[in-house]
Amino acid sequence: MSHHLALLELDESSRAQVRDGKVSATDAVAAVRRARRKSRAKNGSTATWEWEPDFLAATHPLAVKARRLCDAREHTMRRRIGKTACGQCWETVIRQDERIVIAAEGVSATAVTPMRPRGSAA
Repeated sequence: MSHHLALLELDESSRAQVRDGKVSATDAVAAVRRARRKSRAKNGSTATWEWEPDFLAATHPLAVKARRLCDAREHTMRRRIGKTACGQCWETVIRQDERIVIAAEGVSATAVTPMRPRGSAA
C-alpha cells in the first residue's frame, strides 16, 4: 500500500507519465524514495546525544576474571554481556570482589545494620 501511496507524492506531470506508461510505477516510486532520502539528509540534524558506553565491557576492572570464569565453566551457549562473560559469571566475580573489599575494610557482612522503615522505634 505504501508503494502506491508514494505515487501521490509525484507532481502532476510525473503522474501523467506513469499513467501513460512512459515511466513504470516502480521507477516512479524509486524516484520518490530517492527524493525523500535526499530531503532527510538535507533537513535532518546530527545527533546531539550518543549512547553511554557499556559498563560491563572488556574495559571493566573485573572483565578478565569474568571472562576466565565463563571460559572455565564452558558457558559457550550463553549471551556474553559486553562480549566478555555471561550474567552469571559477571555476578559471581562481582560478589567475590565485594567480599574481598568488605574483608579489606574490616567490616563483616553481619555487622552491617539494615535500614529501618521511617517512623519505626529505635
